[in-house]
Amino acid sequence: MILVDGRIDGVWSHKRKGRRLVVRLEPFAKLPEWARNRVESEAERLAEFLEGTPEVVWGDRARRKS
Repeated sequence: MILVDGRIDGVWSHKRKGRRLVVRLEPFAKLPEWARNRVESEAERLAEFLEGTPEVVWGDRARRKS
């Protein structure tokens, strides 16, 4: 889950592709810039922890539901 100020504002998932760790971030609505930066930092930390090269991909679930 993507948490912003205690609210669930999206989801994320990850998938290993060779040495890369693809982290897909899917907010439910537009996130403030500071929140986007922090979420990306956490995704990069996850890749480092799992010993992969991070690849951060932003999606938009709200847009796909339309």
